[in-house]
Amino acid sequence: METVGNNKRIAKNTLYVYIRMLIIVIVNLYASRIILNVLGIVDYGIYNIVGGTVVLFTFLNQALSSATQRFVAYEMGRGDSTRLHETFCMCFNVHVIIAVFIVIAAETFGLWLVCDKLVIPENRYETALLVYQCSIVSSIMSIIQVPFNATINAHEKFNIYAIISIFDAILKLFVVLLLPIIDGDLLLWYAILILTVHIIQFILYVLYSVRNFNECQYNFFWNKCLFFRIFKYTSWSLIGNVADTLSDQGVNVLLNLFFGPAVNAARGVAVQIKTQVAGFVTNFQSASNPQIVKLYAVGERGLMINLVIKTSKMSFFLFLVVMLPLCLEMKSVLILWLQTPPAYLYDFAIIVLSTVLLQSMGGTLQLAIQASGQIKGYHLSVSLVKFLCIPIAYLGLKNGANPTFPLLVVMSIYFGVIGINIFLVKKILNFPIMRYVKEVIFKDLLVFVMASILPFGFVYYVNNTFFRLPFTIIITGISVCLTIYFVGFNKQERTWIKNIVFSKINKNEN
Repeated sequence: METVGNNKRIAKNTLYVYIRMLIIVIVNLYASRIILNVLGIVDYGIYNIVGGTVVLFTFLNQALSSATQRFVAYEMGRGDSTRLHETFCMCFNVHVIIAVFIVIAAETFGLWLVCDKLVIPENRYETALLVYQCSIVSSIMSIIQVPFNATINAHEKFNIYAIISIFDAILKLFVVLLLPIIDGDLLLWYAILILTVHIIQFILYVLYSVRNFNECQYNFFWNKCLFFRIFKYTSWSLIGNVADTLSDQGVNVLLNLFFGPAVNAARGVAVQIKTQVAGFVTNFQSASNPQIVKLYAVGERGLMINLVIKTSKMSFFLFLVVMLPLCLEMKSVLILWLQTPPAYLYDFAIIVLSTVLLQSMGGTLQLAIQASGQIKGYHLSVSLVKFLCIPIAYLGLKNGANPTFPLLVVMSIYFGVIGINIFLVKKILNFPIMRYVKEVIFKDLLVFVMASILPFGFVYYVNNTFFRLPFTIIITGISVCLTIYFVGFNKQERTWIKNIVFSKINKNEN
């Protein structure tokens, strides 16, 4: 019964995040088109590279975010309200300390990087500095907000998360629609208004958490043992987040140094596409993550393994449904969306989406390792592989490689990451690897190949006209869904789906 309850809860939470993602994708993609036209390629590129520079200093916050979510969910799984409140207060204290550290780093090394190293047109230099300051304040809001978000996540209140996220997206769309009627420097106004939206989002999350969860009633608390437990977990996560940040923002900086802000604009739009589409996977995994941690906390190893395998397989399938038709008609979609897409955007978009498809295959293995708390070996080995991205990318660009080369390097790295995940989850949790290979990796690859045959043939033989796009989406959707149902799902999963469908039909008839 507990398994059924967990599945229903995950299904309901997944529905919330999917409704959220559908609305946010539509709003953000439309907003991206407008903002690119209003700001222009150069100013949009400046916003992305300057804002990305601040992200370089948030790696410690990202590590703490992972730790906070794990410890809050773990204590909630154990059912100890006192320890849960102490854990929240301690995590909040640590995030305030990190916020101060990031302000100092951003106002020293970061300011030097923006002033002396980045390629920014001289007439946009002062505006870029002001945009940079707005980005710092936005980052501070995000850092202090993490313990509250982690608590909402641990309580599995994904409906609240969906409502606030949708409201946030609508506010950002309003900002974009407001820009054309504003006089003055539009890049500066955009940065200020986006900062205002972040502040409103911060207030909403904090107010909801404080009013609804007792553990969020903050009072100063300091526990040396708890601090070192969090610090020990965070210190290893930190290495992994440094590697992630360098492989992401480091590539952005390299593209700026070798090709200028116009290429940063193209990558910025590609990352927008990746963020929106990948959200269908990351939010599905987010709906499962609290359950994985809680099941580990109460010793339900078998249920946890089942959930990890199902989530891994479904993550790949869910992303494939969206990614395959989008990649097949990427040129048509970009022209329809942006009218005049920036150079290299088509290649960038295909590569980043392919990278996410690889990540979706092994993402929940990482969640299982994090739930165990034994993350030292994982972050050391994965980070060692990811750290190779920047020197390899730099050497390639130095020897005349085109702008797609760094992104291809990042994608290639993830083949090694999947192998490391499989090895470590076996070592740490005695995970049934052969079952995972058979039920996840083999079925993922088989579904991908079989589902792609008909759509690829259609796109190859039918001329690229306006009418081909909707038919490609329909044919690909049918091909992928049927292949997933008959090839990707086992007999038990097909029976479960049929029971849901028939129960809905019978309910409507009655």
